[in-house]
Amino acid sequence: MINSSLNIQITQPGQTSQMIEYAIKIIHEAGIGTSRDKLLELADKNGMKIRNKRIYPEISQITKTLDFLKQSKIPENHSFGRIHGFMDCMHPFPNRDKLIIRVNDRASYYSDTKTGNVRPLTRKDVIEGTKLIHVLNEKEGIVGYTCGTPQESHTVLNGIEQYMIGVRFCKFGGNTEVPNNDELMDDWYEMREIAEPDYSRYSPEVSIWSPSPMIIDAEEMDLFFHPQFKVKRLLVGSMPIQGLSGPVDPIGNMTLSLAETLGGATIMHMLFPETEIHIMPHPQSMDLFSGMLSFGTVEQMRYELLKTDLFKALDFKYIMDRGTLVSPQVSGLLTQAEKAMSITANIVQGFTAFGVIPLSADEGWSPFQCLLDIELIRDIWSLYQPIADENRCETAYHNVISAIEENQIFAAMEDTMINLDKYYQTNTPFRRIYGYQKWMESERPDPLALLHQKAEDLISEWNYSPDPSKWADVLKVYQRICKKLNTKPADFD
Repeated sequence: MINSSLNIQITQPGQTSQMIEYAIKIIHEAGIGTSRDKLLELADKNGMKIRNKRIYPEISQITKTLDFLKQSKIPENHSFGRIHGFMDCMHPFPNRDKLIIRVNDRASYYSDTKTGNVRPLTRKDVIEGTKLIHVLNEKEGIVGYTCGTPQESHTVLNGIEQYMIGVRFCKFGGNTEVPNNDELMDDWYEMREIAEPDYSRYSPEVSIWSPSPMIIDAEEMDLFFHPQFKVKRLLVGSMPIQGLSGPVDPIGNMTLSLAETLGGATIMHMLFPETEIHIMPHPQSMDLFSGMLSFGTVEQMRYELLKTDLFKALDFKYIMDRGTLVSPQVSGLLTQAEKAMSITANIVQGFTAFGVIPLSADEGWSPFQCLLDIELIRDIWSLYQPIADENRCETAYHNVISAIEENQIFAAMEDTMINLDKYYQTNTPFRRIYGYQKWMESERPDPLALLHQKAEDLISEWNYSPDPSKWADVLKVYQRICKKLNTKPADFD
């Protein structure tokens, strides 16, 4: 269990209460805009105040929804891979007795650490990365689907092939974005229903991420009005950019993001009360030189810490894992500095669930960087674990007396032999050499060379086969999709 005394807050006393108070006022007075006519019509039928395509919830409706959200929690029978979607990123909160590490699957490039080159991901890259994830789970408990999306095929097929690779090479199966092609949706649904025992196209899980300020608008909302569908679970998120699409200060921008997500959740809860709802205020900062979203910066990391404080104040029972997001495209010094700062800050604040994110803000897969992220998370986590051993002072007393009176050396004592690997890291992949002379005599070895070798060794240990009947059925659907697109099917064996 993490040392609770390290559970640091960055907000001032009463600040999170003010954020909640003013978010509710913003929702009530500014309303939530939408271009979805069906949503406006249903809100009007349910007696909600409408003006200029904006919905104005009552204070009582907002507070009722907030109480409802406080009861939302991770299902007791949930485990990674059981519900393929946003639930894979969510974890019980607080959860201080277990370290969770998940490998992100959104990369589209391969970042070659040895050469510094970057290129689009191939099927082979994704297969090798997916094998690595599977073995990491078998040996170390890491979870994940695939390492990214191959870029070799028809644009519409790329995500489907990512899913296929997950099903074929990883016990957790596949996960990807929904194909942007209406003609393929039935095939896509069929593929998922074959591969995922708990999936049904008629009770989907939906995420809504809307533009700022104070808007709820996404194509996924149309599923709520489709007669065949009954949305089971909804995530309402928002990402106002500090000083661009939101206030210039982090407290103000977080207040806006809370208002957007809580306001959107209020509308959806009033109109669809049977749907389980979660919110994710997720404000962002920008790079002042380009106007792009910034990652790995103090401004971006501050929002992650602020989010933890806010979720505590809201008394929510869940939170999303923290990604090791950075902006560099290759595994250089800045990459490691930013990742170490982010991981340390979150662990010191009491956080326990992490997402290993590709380089270049989730674009670039690197097996080397994936393993290095895992080592950083584990080492920093270990550093802050309480030293809970009992009676070591008494043991030290006896050992010291023996050393003096019996002329024993500590290295030869039974206690040392038994407990050496308990108090030392004995399986670190980092090769450290102390002193320039020794380093030069050793031909200046790369201290991280063993990490490259570890990736190759782990991949070589892969041994997994999916259920042959399910895989054959999934393959038939894939081949049917390829025929529709007049594209040659890929070979996954």
